[in-house]
Amino acid sequence: QTLYDIFKKINNGDFPPLPDVFSQELRSLVARMLHNDPKRRPTAAEAYAYAQRACEAFHDRPSGMTLMVAITDRCKLLDYETAVCQPNGLPLLTPSFFSSADSFAGIKFRYFRCLVQWLLALNGVEVVPSKSGGGAAVRGKPID
Repeated sequence: QTLYDIFKKINNGDFPPLPDVFSQELRSLVARMLHNDPKRRPTAAEAYAYAQRACEAFHDRPSGMTLMVAITDRCKLLDYETAVCQPNGLPLLTPSFFSSADSFAGIKFRYFRCLVQWLLALNGVEVVPSKSGGGAAVRGKPID
């Protein structure tokens, strides 16, 4: 792909949006910067100011991606592949698994439920299905 091809794509608005692993602020800024109508694009000063505000808002907070990398690393240390993935037929976690916009909401909820149940069990807390079939109850030692 040549620079001219890229120019034509931008000029025609023929490009996919940034993936959901990036913040909404960044995706919005990039979309505005690549707008077909140059008059609707932010100036360099506006883009810089917008980026500065976004950075200041997230200055002391880790990004969702950073948190998911830490979570997946810790789950790997606890051998979640053997304890959670294999018995439940679940794929290995990726840092963008829960943040990606796709049609797998059911498997994401099931994955989340399995992870929480496993983590509670590691802490001596048992999750048992309720007798009415509409939820679950927790019994065992309290978590500190």
